[in-house]
Amino acid sequence: MFLVYPKHLRDYRHALFILSYYHVQPLIYSDGEHDDSVHFEINKVPITRALFDTDEAYSKAESKAQDQLRLCEMAFQGEFLQQGENLCPKCKEEIERTGEGESTCGHLTFTEAI
Repeated sequence: MFLVYPKHLRDYRHALFILSYYHVQPLIYSDGEHDDSVHFEINKVPITRALFDTDEAYSKAESKAQDQLRLCEMAFQGEFLQQGENLCPKCKEEIERTGEGESTCGHLTFTEAI
């Protein structure tokens, strides 16, 4: 998983352009009140085991989905600035809600197109 918090309309358009090329699952969130709160959580496409005849076919599909997520993440690394914090906003929010969690998460967070 990685996150994209676009700052400007140009950044939203560029993020959508990149996402349109890869087979990933972008989830879109906002606070429900402000249009500048919209952000993306990018995950690999979920693979359902029941759709495959063999473990090998399932494993290949799972690997392909993970590869697409990594390629998409690399595209964002080349095109967007990264937030320089050790904890992404999503994990920070979860720690504030539950009082539990780690001080670093490793989720890349992109903010502005270069």
